[in-house]
Amino acid sequence: MKHEHAELKEKVRNMLLVALHDNENNLEKLELIDAIQRLGVHYHFEAEMSALLSHIYQLHLKNEDLSDNNDNLHYVALKFRLLRQHGYNISCVLFDKFKDEQGGGFKESLTGDAKGLLSLYEAAHFSVHGEDILDEAIAFCTAHLEAILLQHQLDLTSSKSASNSSMTTCLIKQVKHALNRPMLKEPQRLMSRHFLAFYKDQESHDSRLLSFAKMDFHLVQLVHQKDLATLTKWWKDSDYANKLPFTRDRIVESFFWALGIYWEPQYSLARCTVAKLIAILTIIDDIFDAHGTLDELQIFYQASQRWDMACIDEFPEEYMKVAYKALLDFFQGIEDTALEEQRPNYAPYAIELMKNVIPSYLKEAKWCYQDEYTPTTEEYLSVSLVNVCQALFAVTGFSCLSDPYVPEDVIQWTASNPQIVKAADYIGRFMDDIASHKFEQMRKHVPSVVECYMKEHGATEEEAVCVMREEIRRWWKDINEACINRPKAIPMPYMRRVWNQATILDVLYKERDLFTDAQAMKDTVSFLLTESVWGT
Repeated sequence: MKHEHAELKEKVRNMLLVALHDNENNLEKLELIDAIQRLGVHYHFEAEMSALLSHIYQLHLKNEDLSDNNDNLHYVALKFRLLRQHGYNISCVLFDKFKDEQGGGFKESLTGDAKGLLSLYEAAHFSVHGEDILDEAIAFCTAHLEAILLQHQLDLTSSKSASNSSMTTCLIKQVKHALNRPMLKEPQRLMSRHFLAFYKDQESHDSRLLSFAKMDFHLVQLVHQKDLATLTKWWKDSDYANKLPFTRDRIVESFFWALGIYWEPQYSLARCTVAKLIAILTIIDDIFDAHGTLDELQIFYQASQRWDMACIDEFPEEYMKVAYKALLDFFQGIEDTALEEQRPNYAPYAIELMKNVIPSYLKEAKWCYQDEYTPTTEEYLSVSLVNVCQALFAVTGFSCLSDPYVPEDVIQWTASNPQIVKAADYIGRFMDDIASHKFEQMRKHVPSVVECYMKEHGATEEEAVCVMREEIRRWWKDINEACINRPKAIPMPYMRRVWNQATILDVLYKERDLFTDAQAMKDTVSFLLTESVWGT
């Protein structure tokens, strides 16, 4: 298989090179880039993809895109989305031509163009603040795509033939999937697994690309299975499940989380290290959230600020010793690996971020001990955002990358909590609280942002959640804005990792807390890690 995989890889590369030198067929170029990206094989062709997208962007800037498709909604939306996805600051004025000339909404003639509507729907999610036309586009496309789906269902139930439907079966599936999870919020491996089935059913699919993508998905899946086996052995050898029986045993879920950030096969070290970090943080969170007494937590906090293994002798309980040693051993492991591989040692940056997290756990624990105390929303967020840990995840993952090594200025910038990191923290905190606040209030637990907002503003739960969801939409715009306005010293691939962190949070907490409800996540984990792709 590896020999055939290598041969097909070169054929796909040649397809990109041919497209780069083709002065026509711009729609085909964009659709090729989109298919390669959504199938998850673009990491093999970064130079070629970058060159082709740069060429397309330069033609756009010079008004030299003379494609016959410039009035084609699908083409315009696809170009906009692909360029925005890769950090190009392309203007949304492209869509003005699709608005009613009398100053109304989008043209009524677009309502029957399901493919164009789907492309516009996906593109509009990459909006930034002030792009009202894209907010209108999401509402317009959602309404009409749902109407088309409903009509299709009515056609089927009334025994009309499929040929009478305005949409192909393949497009129907893609619309249903997109309405539930737009591309902006979909982790790459989930996207690839779903798109393999969609792409196969497209009449215009390229059999070479499809075969290559299936082989690649399978080979990468084998790497992920090996990584999970290694991680599971580490967890079992550590015996935390027995030494700390009160904590959640979520090693598979931790791996799934990390997989959403670092999915490429060459990033095993970053993937497994971030998964270990999530598992360790789960232990610490459970100690502060449900197990330790306030006096014990105070001692643990003080020890964390000293960051010295000698502190173990001062702990009154065995569980504290186990957890503290696990914490320090983890970060020491990052330092040791960096030394072995002769990489820059960025563990001190991660340690400082970790030391900033512990006080937020302690503050929340103290709130729990204050009967009927509910902080203001601002006070709550000033504490609880810190323990979403998005800067810590990013710096820890970046510390494990090589070929090339991450420059120290990228580490420093990430640790400074820039706009994209803040946005990911807000998204994670609000989604987690919305998903889990009812369950957590069934026991002694710090109020969530939902309860804080309800009490402060005299709002109902429904009203509070509605406000939270609107805020989440705003922070996704922050992520998009950060990507297209990023500092010159921060390449887009590093922005993409933090973006990935936000997408996996959306998966974990969209409907309910999947990280805590392991059974609910079982099918998704199996879909990515164990189910064969060959039957797709």
